[in-house]
Amino acid sequence: MSTSVGYSVAAAFWLAAVCVLVAHVRGRRKQRAIVRLAGFKWTRADFCRGWLITGDTGSGKTRSGITPLLFQIFRNEPTWGGLCIDDKGLYWETLSEMARHFGREDDLILLQVRPDDYAAAAWSPRHTYNLTSDRSIPYNTFAKAVVDTASSLGQAGDKGFFKNQAQIHIAAALEILREIGADVTLENAYHLLLDQGDLDEAMTDLASSHQTLRRRELSEHFSNRFLSQPPEQIGGVKETIANYLQAFITPDIASVFCPGHNTFEFADIDRGKIICVAMPQKFQLERRYVNTFLKMLFYTHALRRFDKPAEERRHDNLLILWADEAQRFVSASEDGMSDYNCIDVIREAQATVVAAAQSSTSFVPPLGREKARVFTLNLRNRLIFKAADEEGAVESADFLGKKRVIKKSWGYSGGRMSRNYSEQEEHKIKPHLLRNLPKHTAVVIHCERGHRRKLLPPIEADGRICRWFRAA
Repeated sequence: MSTSVGYSVAAAFWLAAVCVLVAHVRGRRKQRAIVRLAGFKWTRADFCRGWLITGDTGSGKTRSGITPLLFQIFRNEPTWGGLCIDDKGLYWETLSEMARHFGREDDLILLQVRPDDYAAAAWSPRHTYNLTSDRSIPYNTFAKAVVDTASSLGQAGDKGFFKNQAQIHIAAALEILREIGADVTLENAYHLLLDQGDLDEAMTDLASSHQTLRRRELSEHFSNRFLSQPPEQIGGVKETIANYLQAFITPDIASVFCPGHNTFEFADIDRGKIICVAMPQKFQLERRYVNTFLKMLFYTHALRRFDKPAEERRHDNLLILWADEAQRFVSASEDGMSDYNCIDVIREAQATVVAAAQSSTSFVPPLGREKARVFTLNLRNRLIFKAADEEGAVESADFLGKKRVIKKSWGYSGGRMSRNYSEQEEHKIKPHLLRNLPKHTAVVIHCERGHRRKLLPPIEADGRICRWFRAA
């Protein structure tokens, strides 16, 4: 009896020891540095507090800022997934080379639109993704994303009535496409809403199908709320819908982003997939629309991680949204998916944003001054290259903070010298110094550990310092 009790006690002791060891290993893993830069170390928790990389044109933001961070994430977070967007449409080349260098070329999902030097008959995209294919997302959410995307890209001046009408009818169009068994795409929604023949055919198919309450509601919606509008009103509604959906229906764009079948699912980023877009330069507007829409899908996916139990969330991989020239893709919807009210929340879901722009003031035109300030303040890690403007330099200096200094002055009065001492506050790094930083030199700010000025050599996709920089 005593022997069995002894064995039980020993077993319990060893079980407790194993649990402590596992907890210790998990804790060490959580505290493991995933990025080292300028003598600082970032754990995953630190990294997820967001990044803002600013600097004048040619100051080194991409090669000395984004690329070194991306390289270390590939090396130290081998299961990371996410989305890469850029306005130039070139960063996919570096991303492809880096993925190949780390043996992860199969994880890179390049959504490539037909290049100009390929004939349409000879081109077939390797990867396709229907932007509205996720059946777990409500159609009204997709419609709101369309409206917010258009609003952030120059159509913010549309009247509220027509904007709301467009959202309501786009959502209904996507739903009726599902009910009649058609492909639920933005291209098909465009034709259904703007081509009377397509709408009549859809209404006939809906009427001939098995009648449910929702199908009757959809039929009444188009009969009583869409088609019954006065001519001048429905003309304005259709024009607004056309403006919002136009960027998605170009044949080359639609073949990649409005297909009948996907080659992957967006949720695959949880399994280490990395999504990137490549388009010819003639599709600059379309690139911004698609990238902004994909960004909203990224936020939606990251936020949905909170629907999982806490224990399951602890094992989630790192998700990153890389956005070069990020001011081109930010949105400021009050009641939708906006950058300034998402980035501070998704870090708890082990997701974050790395945004690069010429200046913190670059976000003022698309967001407004107050929202731009909230957006940038939520990005707690910074790489500040040569400041592009005085206002941006002052904002960066304010972010770095101030220090107390003793100012001494002296003078002569009545043949005697007098000394005066006063305590004042001044910027730790003055704005004019930020305006004159050399190329590839940055002030690196850690979210917890302070700041350092450091030369950051530009690197290639394989981690080597650029040859032209070594030769300089």
